Amino acid sequence: MIVALVAAAWLVPGIHVASNAFTAFAVMAIILLTLGLFVFVINAFTLWLASVIAVNFFHVGFYVNGFFPAFFGALIVSIVSVILNALVREAEG
Repeated sequence: MIVALVAAAWLVPGIHVASNAFTAFAVMAIILLTLGLFVFVINAFTLWLASVIAVNFFHVGFYVNGFFPAFFGALIVSIVSVILNALVREAEG
């Protein structure tokens, strides 16, 4: 990831990275954090969209009332999925 960041700074005018390891690691950590948060925003949107489709096209009782319920719901779904995937891998292995 650090190499990619340095390459982007080298290739793209307007991106500058100080030439020290701390800066590179700090920016990498920030990028990972923001990408992680963005994934939850995408998952929240997907959860909300599933709610809209379920209600309007299939007339089932699945509702998501707003961004924050969708965001926290996506967070919980992600955490439970990680735990269940770990348990399944452990049972198979």
